[in-house]
Amino acid sequence: MIDTMKEELNVLAIHFVPASRAREFVEYQLKPNFRSLGQKGRGKEAQMLKGAMGKLSTEQAATLNAQLVSDGKITVEGVELAAEDVEVAFTTKEGFAAAGDRVGVVALETALDDHLRELGFLRELQSRVQAMRKDMGLEFTDRIVLGLSGGPRLAAVLSKYKDDLAREVLATAIEPSHAGDEREADVEGESVKMSMLRAS
Repeated sequence: MIDTMKEELNVLAIHFVPASRAREFVEYQLKPNFRSLGQKGRGKEAQMLKGAMGKLSTEQAATLNAQLVSDGKITVEGVELAAEDVEVAFTTKEGFAAAGDRVGVVALETALDDHLRELGFLRELQSRVQAMRKDMGLEFTDRIVLGLSGGPRLAAVLSKYKDDLAREVLATAIEPSHAGDEREADVEGESVKMSMLRAS
């Protein structure tokens, strides 16, 4: 399912890493779950555990969390705790967005480089072309002649990804001249003139 996940999430790569590496993306904080411990008659232990867990370093908290994920239990100050006895929180490190729970964490690298910006522009351009195909009432299998003109970003992207774009939108040709239906679209802040003809 990796390829499907990449397509749906619009990411270039997906890496599965062990819980022990989660500290590369987030910093963990562990707290006792007072409700769970209270239901088990361990309220006094909860107060002691709150202090002990509050003194854990981020590395120690990450190690305990990894153990909690793999074993389903940890021991803090001689007290054995099940997964439901521990509240896991985290803060995301710079350059990442993350979400998670006791099962694990999903982290997304948010730093953009020129390559990613070009791919983002290409994807947005492709979306605009597909929307125009739909507005023209073209069938899914209809091939087109596509006219595109715009600024330097468009030129740079087409110089590298013209064939990829043509394949995705079923264009037999992508030309700088225009014929057929025309429109202007804003593609990530750049004005792009588009035209489309059903290919003969």
